[in-house]
Amino acid sequence: MATTVTAAITLLSALLGLAYSLRAVARGPATARTAALYTFARSLALAALAAGAFFAGSVGFLAAVTGAMLLVQAVDGCVGLWGKSLPRAAGPFLMALLHGACLLALLPLL
Repeated sequence: MATTVTAAITLLSALLGLAYSLRAVARGPATARTAALYTFARSLALAALAAGAFFAGSVGFLAAVTGAMLLVQAVDGCVGLWGKSLPRAAGPFLMALLHGACLLALLPLL
């Protein structure tokens, strides 16, 4: 049960990041497009890994991908704080907390 929930949360988080970055690439100003393309590439890779973890059934692989998502979300939250934007910080920090809770749930299974 913990693996299925963790895999679903990790995949959903990666897909949300992918959609957000794709929107930023399509609608963002030209000056921000380079950063948006980097974010899109990162999100695409994480979404592919999360999909693989969802279907692979390997707890270790799932934990590694969830840990990567935790790191990415924590850094994104810090970037939001640095840019002095509470909404851009709150979402990633909340997702990082969720990924941390998922990792704690996976620990007994490793």
